[in-house]
Amino acid sequence: MDEVEVLRAQVGLLAEAHDLANQALRSAWSIAEREGQSVNWSGHRAQLRASLDASHAALNALSDWGRRSSAENT
Repeated sequence: MDEVEVLRAQVGLLAEAHDLANQALRSAWSIAEREGQSVNWSGHRAQLRASLDASHAALNALSDWGRRSSAENT
């Protein structure tokens, strides 16, 4: 995989994590606006979990790429 492909993959991971986090924040904002009324809490928890999982996966992948890149350059 060349450098441009790696960067594209990294941007893709970050974009996906950002999109999921943005959706979760919009939901949280909507819940706050309704002052916690009429909330699908299990759905909201699942949305938050998916966002956190995507964020952690993206960070782990970026860390792995960084470690591999550093090892290749030494």
